[in-house]
Amino acid sequence: MNEKKRTSYSIGIESERIAEKYLLEKDYEIIEKRFHASHFDIDIIAKSPDDYIVFVEVKSVSSKQFGEAQYRITKNKMSNIIAAANSFLMNTSDRNSYRFDVIAIDMSKEPYSIEHLENAFSMEEDI
Repeated sequence: MNEKKRTSYSIGIESERIAEKYLLEKDYEIIEKRFHASHFDIDIIAKSPDDYIVFVEVKSVSSKQFGEAQYRITKNKMSNIIAAANSFLMNTSDRNSYRFDVIAIDMSKEPYSIEHLENAFSMEEDI
């Protein structure tokens, strides 16, 4: 695909696929992708090998002009992810511990680099 014609949406979808593959290779079980609750969403909900429910925000950059991917998550976005996670937790019978992770993908050069930040933020943080 011509790089100029790639939209942020298509880059986001590709990033989520890369993150999903990464998680599966690390023995995570994918519970849900692109979970929506009201107008909030979570990219990936997974179960970790140590049985945590993991709410994953996937961030990617195709250029480092505006900084690294993981630093592009605003407090407002964190609040929205937490709201969606609360909705998920209220509607599941799974009572495992949970955490919020970020998978940052640098797509500025191949091979892509992936950084997995476990416990990137929590419900208790001053958001």
